[in-house]
Amino acid sequence: MIRRRAATVRSRQLTALAGALALGGCMVSFPTPDGGVYPAAPDASAQRGAEDGVVPAQDLSPIDLATTPEPMDAGGAGGQGGAGGQGGAGGDGGAGGDGGQGGAGGQGGAGGQGGTGGGGAGGQGGQGGQGGQGGAGGAGGQGGAGGQPPVDPCGGLPLPVGLTPGDSSNAANTATGRCGGDGPDVLYRFAPPRPGPWCVTTAGTPFDTVLHARRDACVPEAEVACDDDGGPDRSSEIELQAEPGDVFYVYLDAYRRQTDGPFQITVDEGRCADQGCVVDSSCGFREICHERACVQGCRDNFGCPAFQICEGIECVPIPQCREDRDCFGDRECEDGLCVEPD
Repeated sequence: MIRRRAATVRSRQLTALAGALALGGCMVSFPTPDGGVYPAAPDASAQRGAEDGVVPAQDLSPIDLATTPEPMDAGGAGGQGGAGGQGGAGGDGGAGGDGGQGGAGGQGGAGGQGGTGGGGAGGQGGQGGQGGQGGAGGAGGQGGAGGQPPVDPCGGLPLPVGLTPGDSSNAANTATGRCGGDGPDVLYRFAPPRPGPWCVTTAGTPFDTVLHARRDACVPEAEVACDDDGGPDRSSEIELQAEPGDVFYVYLDAYRRQTDGPFQITVDEGRCADQGCVVDSSCGFREICHERACVQGCRDNFGCPAFQICEGIECVPIPQCREDRDCFGDRECEDGLCVEPD
């Protein structure tokens, strides 16, 4: 491609040269198809030159372009750019205005920056934002789990005020009082509701019992009371003097080994001497213990004299009849007696 461009340029240069020579009175030649040139006939100006004694130009032989040296590949020089206009100097920016004082809680905005080049004053500082509303208080934390009640090292069944039935058939011998108690025992924990004397008895228990009690601990050194046969029918009876906060560990024990079975234990407020009866055996002949008092009465017919029977808790004469047919003849039964009709 470079060679074709060079040949084209060369041809154009030769054509321009021939034109120039023709204008100057020289013979003009034109390129031939095979790369040469044809000599052109001299124009009128050439003829006039010959007549005037001017020697005409010699015929030009065809030019062999193939033997003409190739031009060098030199790049064309770029045109010079025009000088740029000088920019105007930018003016100093105006000082920003002071920001307004922020409302409660908000901070004032910063002043605006001056425009570039202009001399504009800086924008006025933004107005301080309004103070935010205080956040709601956090929810209260969840209460901790309640602590576990203290473990009683002695244990024991709770012993309420009044009569409590029980059974020592499957009990073991775990403690012995200073007054005895080699048989199976049952431990109770008694917390007096009020300070003062309290009476504890096993009256009504069919076997020989022993009562022993310890204050605030279940060790032998804490024993404060022990009784074997202080109650009726070989029952036991102890009196406890309670102070505020006292706890008594009461053992219902058997006097002999391998003696066990159903029993009852009773707790009453006050001194034992001031207490009423608990069982009938605490009362006299043909008396029974009724509502903690000894009264004349019976539990069955064996508690009544001859020709009397027990009805309720009273001994009454044996009735002659209960209905009319229990009487002879035409007698009628009235109030347990056979009487003649009216």
